[in-house]
Amino acid sequence: MLRSILLLIVLGLLSACNREQPLPQQKVTVMSEVTIEQMGGFVGAGSPGGHVRMRGRVAWSALSEADRAAIDRLFTAKTPVNANLYYRLTRQRDGRTETVDALPEQVPRALAASVQTTLE
Repeated sequence: MLRSILLLIVLGLLSACNREQPLPQQKVTVMSEVTIEQMGGFVGAGSPGGHVRMRGRVAWSALSEADRAAIDRLFTAKTPVNANLYYRLTRQRDGRTETVDALPEQVPRALAASVQTTLE
């Protein structure tokens, strides 16, 4: 009985193989984290020569589906920001670094809450 089951498994695996058509390759997008940096504001965080940095990082897997979708929309739109206070989001996608600026009300709360102030 065991021998016949093994034979059926092997035959099933062999029948699934088709030498004429390779298996389609799926494109996998890997994003490990999103970096957020607060720019401008009262203390001028992120300004060249400045010593105040307001940064945060959140793992992509820690974000909810809604937050991921909101971040994807920001990177897709790439709307220019003309404001004194804004956030700069950076992510790695398909081996490339992408950066986009966003207004505070556009950034998901989970991402904005990760920002910490440091002096350099």
